[in-house]
Amino acid sequence: MTLFSAILFSVFTSTMFFIKGQFFAGSGTTDLLNYFSNVPYICIIVVPALCYKKSISIYDDFIPISRGKKLLKNFLKIFAQFTILIFMMLPVCLLVNLFGSVDAGQIFTGLLCLLFYGASLISLCLLINEVFTNSIISFVVSALCLAVFNSIHVVPLYVNTNSFLTYFCKQYSFAWHFDAASKGIIDTRDIFWLLLCTVIFLYSAWRVIMHKKGKVFTRRQNWFYSEIFGLLLFVLLNSQNYYRRFDFSKTKSYSVSSYTKKLAENLEDNLKITYYRSGTLAKLYPQIRDVSDFLTSYTLLDKKISYTIKDPDKDEQLRTMLDNYGITSQQIQNVGATTTSYSSVYSAIVLEYRGMTQIIPFLMSSQTLEYDMDMRIKNLLQAKNLVVNIVVGNGMSLDEDYNYIIPWLNSQGLLANPLYIEDPAFAANLSLASGPLLVIGDSEINIDNAIAIENYILEQKGNAIFAVSPYSCSIEEDWSLTANYKTNIVEMLENWGVTFTDKISADISCARITMTADDDYTEVLNYPLWISLLPQQYCKLGMTLFWPVNLELSQNAMPYLVTSSSGYTYKTDRASPKRLIETNPFYVTTASAADKEKSTLVIGAQITGALSGLYNLASCSDSNIIVIPDQYFLNTLMTGYIGGDFGDYRNFEFISNCLLNLAGESELAELQSKTTKDTSLYKVTDVQQFLKLRLLVYIIIFAVIPLVYVALWWLSLSNPCHYRARELCHYRARHGNLLRDYRVKPENDRNIMPNNDRIGFIIILFLLIFFILTELLYLTVFSKTGEKKRHQQEIQLLHEADISQIDGIIIQGGEEGLIFTRKNNMWLLANLDDPNNTIPADTNRLAQLFVNLASKHVMTKSGKKDSETTNAYGLDQTNGTVISIFKDGSENQRLYFGSTDFSQSRRYFTTLELNSIFLFDSSFENFLSTSVQSWCDPYIISQQLKDEVFQMGEPQTDYTKLFELRHGGIAESDLQTLEPELSFTIQMGDKSTISLEISQIITASDSASEYAVKTTFDSQRISKTFTYTTKISQWTYNKIKEIML
Repeated sequence: MTLFSAILFSVFTSTMFFIKGQFFAGSGTTDLLNYFSNVPYICIIVVPALCYKKSISIYDDFIPISRGKKLLKNFLKIFAQFTILIFMMLPVCLLVNLFGSVDAGQIFTGLLCLLFYGASLISLCLLINEVFTNSIISFVVSALCLAVFNSIHVVPLYVNTNSFLTYFCKQYSFAWHFDAASKGIIDTRDIFWLLLCTVIFLYSAWRVIMHKKGKVFTRRQNWFYSEIFGLLLFVLLNSQNYYRRFDFSKTKSYSVSSYTKKLAENLEDNLKITYYRSGTLAKLYPQIRDVSDFLTSYTLLDKKISYTIKDPDKDEQLRTMLDNYGITSQQIQNVGATTTSYSSVYSAIVLEYRGMTQIIPFLMSSQTLEYDMDMRIKNLLQAKNLVVNIVVGNGMSLDEDYNYIIPWLNSQGLLANPLYIEDPAFAANLSLASGPLLVIGDSEINIDNAIAIENYILEQKGNAIFAVSPYSCSIEEDWSLTANYKTNIVEMLENWGVTFTDKISADISCARITMTADDDYTEVLNYPLWISLLPQQYCKLGMTLFWPVNLELSQNAMPYLVTSSSGYTYKTDRASPKRLIETNPFYVTTASAADKEKSTLVIGAQITGALSGLYNLASCSDSNIIVIPDQYFLNTLMTGYIGGDFGDYRNFEFISNCLLNLAGESELAELQSKTTKDTSLYKVTDVQQFLKLRLLVYIIIFAVIPLVYVALWWLSLSNPCHYRARELCHYRARHGNLLRDYRVKPENDRNIMPNNDRIGFIIILFLLIFFILTELLYLTVFSKTGEKKRHQQEIQLLHEADISQIDGIIIQGGEEGLIFTRKNNMWLLANLDDPNNTIPADTNRLAQLFVNLASKHVMTKSGKKDSETTNAYGLDQTNGTVISIFKDGSENQRLYFGSTDFSQSRRYFTTLELNSIFLFDSSFENFLSTSVQSWCDPYIISQQLKDEVFQMGEPQTDYTKLFELRHGGIAESDLQTLEPELSFTIQMGDKSTISLEISQIITASDSASEYAVKTTFDSQRISKTFTYTTKISQWTYNKIKEIML
């Protein structure tokens, strides 16, 4: 029975977590709550089985030990067996850690509370065993009692009960008292309750034994034992009033942070906190207790903070007052045997300070309570709310198409200020605003509105988030993708170093959508154009983007969001303007992506530092702008597609966190993400690794752990003392006249007791097996980390003295490559396949590259370098990026940058001379692009030529404004013969000239919005002529005509 119980316990808990929980089918999580929650249900069978009375136990009365000691020893023996079952859960926890990050605090509190929980169940079963002499009846009654006590707290959800019965059901449920421990909290109320239940049940069992044996207690003894029992009950009841909570969770989500303590110190007057909570709600949901406990700890921060709880269900005036505050009741469902009803409940917090009020309208747990409180208290201290200005520029409605945004921001303590581009006073209204700016789409933003938005940023009235794209999708129809006619905001962002390519990003890590194939058939598909971002630095929970554009970055722009290493792109087809790419999920999911180049794609950017205007002759020195190339990730319809039954609000959590950071509230932003645990399986990077880990899990839970139980069972059977003691007792019972003979021989009595040496051997053997198993798993989980820590080293790729001697650079990645050549003081750039068509390179970006090369970097050894690992880590020209540095005409250094690790923060790296592969930091991410657009000088008249101009003297004609205009791309070499529509020459003081010839580009799509600029620089001073061609938009062309006129 014991062996069967142990194997059943282990297999049931693991199967429910890994298989029923679909751990390997896309729903995997490293949150162990569901794993621990399965224990109470299997204990309904396992604990009565461990306590099952064997037929030979009727002879236990002949063992010469007092009845109290026998009861205690029996309890300790069964508790030791249960402890083994609990400890064998630890390897499973370590297995989960192979897939993601497991909270060690949750493991500790969960296992500890399960031990106290098991002790209370065992003591209850022993009491029932003493009440019922029949072993079968006692087993059935024990199982029924445990089933009742494990689930009695859910009775009020299905049956209408009064307050007393609701309290009783909650208080006397074993599972209810495990809620805090499952989150990483040790609550003394729960521990004391379980411990005192254990003592009371054992005491009751002892009294039953004494009563059955005819023991008569004196009045004094009865008073003594009654006082002890009363004392235990008194301690049990008062443990609910005087308690301590210890937060062992990794993020300390249930503890007050240092930021909150500083905020409380700034209070100059009394802060009144009132928690309006329906009594029904508090009795049904254990997490409501966490809210009250956290508010209690909040009041302990400062004497100026007071806290009261009020029940609106009992007071009509309170409900009226809450209605005046705008707080409405919420509906909860009550399911009965034959009927379903709904109850209106309140759970709201009102904060009052100096006559001002802030409210938290509804909450069901303390998960985000600290942020909610701190945000509102900060608003009270500043006597104003943080305002977010919202502009929808794609023709959609904020109230209908984006109707979640304002309520969400309000729930986060942010005040939304919508600005409408249709309003003639839009520019004036925007100029009066301040704070973070959220711009969604730009297809309907005209040039005047774009100028106003750019001016808002350059005047540093607030930082901004731009959710824009040069493409639009018919999200309510056939999902066809078309190019926007107006791209004023996109051009502004490209002016600042964020280039929107003509490629739509896709990823193997994508959303699953349900599509209807016909009237009776639906199919669940992986849709790679809806990218499911993995948790990363600026997106702790992950999110979903819809048809995002692949970005290329230059200047001060850095990656903010990236795909997995399995990202790829679909290039838009300008010859098909009504459907630039195929978006049909049935086609996209079945189309093979095997032939597409896989890499980590940038689908979010951050611009910081100095900016100069595209539409305004202004600049700013300090900016912070976030660019998301998707205008639909906050759309109500699109978020509904991915929401499922319970909703997916990660996109909204991302946007509110970004807005807090842009508003300078980084501490509040960090506090908001404090409770967001990354429970994803992010450590699994490929299919082969996943299959190996899954096989390891199955071997451990279905083979290794059961074999350990079998080995322990076999060792217990091989102990002859166990049976000899029973046989001697049996013999004594049948031959009472021999009892005296055994008692006169002390050595016989000693033989009756179990062999201490054999028990010690079994314990040591079990601990040894358990230690070896745990150690192997520990080494599997952490050996790589330890090895990396031991093999970290610094590297400096280039000496500062060598920078001036560098005369060439080649960057190759896949089939594309760039070559940089130094000519005198200029750096020229060209494609490797067309090295003669050179243009000026961005010297600022090259200077940043040289600084990076000359800086010291810490890298971590990942393994030896051979052909197999080189291909696996993408450390070749085909799959990775190779940077070759030339000095004095010969190659001086060759650097290999491979694929990124799963955290997206480091990249595999080696050089031609190194014999090992290392993990390198992300400092070179901005320099691995092989796009000409990313490396060319962004100005029509390059910065290098501009420097030459001012050295030669002022131009005779005032064309200095031309020096600030930027080009939008590079003209393709296969364009038809260009006929100049506009040409002019800038005469310099020493007769040197800069000539510009502007021609309309004629392409297959017959686009009339792009122009080619042929720039010729002729210097008589240094006898040098240099010509190159760039591409500009129609807006820039019109700007040049205005300057000339």
